[in-house]
Formats: sequence, C-alpha cells, structure tokens
Amino acid sequence: VAEDNITNQKLMLHVLKQLGYGADVVSNGAEALKAVERARYDIILMDVHMPEMDGFEAARRIVNRWKAPDRPILIAVTADALEGDREKSLEAGMDDYLSKPVRLNAIDKIIQKWGVEKIGMLPSSRASTVSQPKDASIASRLKELGLETDATFVIDLIESFLKQSDELITSLTQSVASKDVEKVHYYSHSLRGSGLNIGAENLASACFKIEDSARSGSLAKVSEMLADVKRECDLACSIIRSYLPTPK
Repeated sequence: VAEDNITNQKLMLHVLKQLGYGADVVSNGAEALKAVERARYDIILMDVHMPEMDGFEAARRIVNRWKAPDRPILIAVTADALEGDREKSLEAGMDDYLSKPVRLNAIDKIIQKWGVEKIGMLPSSRASTVSQPKDASIASRLKELGLETDATFVIDLIESFLKQSDELITSLTQSVASKDVEKVHYYSHSLRGSGLNIGAENLASACFKIEDSARSGSLAKVSEMLADVKRECDLACSIIRSYLPTPK
C-alpha cells in the first residue's frame, strides 16, 4: 500500500486484513520503489497523489525497470473528483484503478481479478507455492455468512472449523495408512463439506479427488492426494485464522 494519508493507510490495512491479505505500507512513490527493490510484491495499491514522488512517476519507473512477470500488479487509487487521473494512471503503466472512497467489495473484486492474472504470470516453480485464486473465496464466504453483521457467529464457526479440520485430517491420515476405503471416503467427504461451508474451495477440490478415488474402490496415489489435502487445509486454516480477534 502506497499512501501518504495516515487515516487512509489505517483504513486500507484494516480492509485488507478483513479480506485475509497481508500488506506493507509506504508513504510515497520513492518509498514504494525502495520496497520493490527489497522484496517481491504481487500487488501495489498506489495512491496517485503523494509527496516527493507521486504514484504516476513511481508506476512509470517500476514499469520501465521490471518486466511484467517480475513486477507487481499496479492498482492506482484515485479520487473520483479529479478528472483525468484514471487516464493518466493507465498511461503511466498502471494495470487498473480503484476509486476513493475505497470499499471492501471493490478491493476484494480487484484483488481476486488481478490475483488470477498474477499467478498466471509466475514461473511454475513459484506458482506452485502460491495459493490458487479460489482461496480468495474464503473472504467472500465469510462475508456472506455475516462477518460484518454477526461477527460472533462467524468467529465461532471459524473456531469450529479449525478444531474439526484438525481432527478430520488425523482420521483421514490414519484411514489412508490402514487402507480402509470406506473410512477414507467418509473422512474426505466430511472434510470437503467443511471446506465448502467455510469457502475453502481449493481444499474441497483436493478432498474430492480422494473421495472420488475411494468411491471407485481404489486408493492408488492417495498418499500424494493426501499431501495436497494437508497443504490446502493448512493454507485455509492460516487464512481464516487471520479473521480471529487478536488476544489482548
């Protein structure tokens, strides 16, 4: 997040945290350049009007210095009242833009959109370690369940999922080890249902492969499938834990 207004910084970081994303924050374009030199970012939300170096100039320098697969997706953050900012942003090399005041749904939509694009740009060696874009559906599902209107219920649901998923992974692992086809089918099906309920579509997809294999009576390659399930379950749990309140 490149934004010079402290209030806007806090708001943007809060919204991103609600959606399950982590972010660093800088106060101008020059600091954004230094940040990109130090670390590899997937997306920069770039305010266009900042002191020292504005977002337009920062975007031009980033685009000129790094090729598309190696640079962050650049999202201009503009004020509707300032005509021409959108056009100037695209001319400077920005990939897209958000209008102020920034709303949660708008940020969620644009990050999901460009998250898919970014993962498609990555070399396979790095892409394999990046969560699939469907994991962003967790944020959408939690909002649908009432994250903003009934946080107590959603937090209770998250805690229940974390506990149950750990138990189901243990039971599924034991069933695979004992080659118990019926139990493998049961536990993979149960974990898939839990994943869908919480919006963890990648986890559900990984579980379905084991479930489908067990349904046909075969456990061939199920150990490899189990590794995928465990990885996706760990990722889903990590994402939804970010929605739990920080202990005081």
